[in-house]
Amino acid sequence: MRTPGSKARPMPADRPSVTLKGVPAAPGIAIGLVHLGARSEVAVPDGDIALDEIEAETKRFREAIEKAREDVTFLRSSAAQEVGEESAKIFDTQLLFLDDTAVLDPVVHGIPRERKRAAYLFHRNVGRLIEQDAPADSDYFRERANVFRDIEWRVLRHLLDLADERQPQQHGVLMARELAPSDALRLDRSGITGFATERGSMTSHAAIMARSKGVPAVVGVKNLLLQVKAGDTAVVDGLAGAVVINPSASVLAAYERRLGELKAFEGSLVALREERATTQDGRTIDLSANIESPADLDKVLECGAYGIGLYRTEFFYIERARMPDEEEQFQAYREVAERLRPDPVIIRTMDIGGDKVASYLRAGPETNPFHGWRGIRYSLEHTDAFYTQLRAIYRASAHGNVKLMLPMITGIEELRAARALATQVSNELAGEGIERDERIEFGMMVETPSAVMMADIFAREVDFFSVGSNDLIQYTLAVDRSDPKTASLYQPHHPAVLRSLKTVVDAAHAEKIWVGICGEMAADPMSTILLVGLGFDELSVSPYLVPKVKTIVRSLIHADAQALVEQALRLESSSAVQALVLSRMGRLLPQFLLPVGDGDGDA
Repeated sequence: MRTPGSKARPMPADRPSVTLKGVPAAPGIAIGLVHLGARSEVAVPDGDIALDEIEAETKRFREAIEKAREDVTFLRSSAAQEVGEESAKIFDTQLLFLDDTAVLDPVVHGIPRERKRAAYLFHRNVGRLIEQDAPADSDYFRERANVFRDIEWRVLRHLLDLADERQPQQHGVLMARELAPSDALRLDRSGITGFATERGSMTSHAAIMARSKGVPAVVGVKNLLLQVKAGDTAVVDGLAGAVVINPSASVLAAYERRLGELKAFEGSLVALREERATTQDGRTIDLSANIESPADLDKVLECGAYGIGLYRTEFFYIERARMPDEEEQFQAYREVAERLRPDPVIIRTMDIGGDKVASYLRAGPETNPFHGWRGIRYSLEHTDAFYTQLRAIYRASAHGNVKLMLPMITGIEELRAARALATQVSNELAGEGIERDERIEFGMMVETPSAVMMADIFAREVDFFSVGSNDLIQYTLAVDRSDPKTASLYQPHHPAVLRSLKTVVDAAHAEKIWVGICGEMAADPMSTILLVGLGFDELSVSPYLVPKVKTIVRSLIHADAQALVEQALRLESSSAVQALVLSRMGRLLPQFLLPVGDGDGDA
């Protein structure tokens, strides 16, 4: 969480204050003068070349590709030193594209066939590749387009001798349509203390880089560039997902106070790390962390999480040339289990398919990937890959407190088919004399309305539930939060969502199994209060959010949270629920965790 790099100036009289909402991508608060980071359009000439220029033009293109590769390799090395190996892997995707025949061949073959400049052919081909992905309309494919555009700029820079104009040079906050990960990597070096973008998601490369560097960020801010001008004063609130343009004097003062409180809070985290997430009246919540690879372990150990509530494994599969083998997966799972023992590690089986594709498994983008062939449906179709992963998980279970979790279960047949294969794997390992935990806990994610309605049935056949709140909210309310037309309808506090969560908790506890939640909802102060009151036994969030959530839980009285939920469940709208919770937050939470404007002025 960073303090402003320069003194913010007062709001101009002719520029009213505007507050815009987006997705909180990296926590913290930044205040400063606005710098616009819109990338200039590159004018690419459509010039013909002579026959005797073909060889030289082809050579120029290959040299530009090699120079771009050197650029990315340098960035990857810098990222590894600054933010760690896992975040540095973001740039591996760019290196893969620079070796991709689909990227290179149309240019290499097009130069002699069409006798056009390499810059023109490359620019045209990148545009075609982006258009091919456009119908999928998912965060994954939007991020691919961002990578393509960044690669395009790097190559054109060398072909056309372009200057590197995208490095901010002054202190302040950056506003842009979107950022490439390389831009995010360099921000704090240039004095930029936070950023906001119109495009992007929590999982975008720029957001990941911002979290790794501790640069506050808000993404997915609709119409941001229509509302802001260079030189405005702005606040980027990465905790609440808000951008305040030209704040009033009182609101600006409130945010400056909040910065001081956050800085003091950061200093108290060392002592808090060893404490459990226990309410003031003695209810302990298992506060776990979400990870994607063993490289995230240091962050988990530093933040004071109670084990891993969600080990995403799909990153073993996407954006690589071959399927990971059993030994590779086993070593990765074993490392996590051993380092966190005796704390639990919940490994979710591959949630690929839909918007996350792996070419070697012959998966292609779908018309609507979020209502399609993904999760357990995909695994039961690709049983060879699923079988390999189950063997690796069971082998790792001998080295720590490993639990197994299935994604996107919608029917009892899927659950039973997966369990049957898991039992087969366990028996085969026993026959081979390979150690494994015979009583490994077997759980499922609750992400769809069908899973909610069948929760009492599922609870008889699993050891735990984990609610995937992001998908459950989208499926329950029929909205895509990444679509500007429906994003405002994504409402975690909708009465239908709260009632669904209560149904799941009640069904779990009736069968004496525990229930957790591993979506973004757990990290929002308003939602955390409700989840504790609903009776969730576990909350799992990104490692960097664990201290914040732990502070919230330790500030609560469980009985008060339960009473609040009882009232909220009787309300008829999201706005009514939010008004109720906001009216109580001042008494339930530390002041610095409240939204600015809740007793802080006129925000």
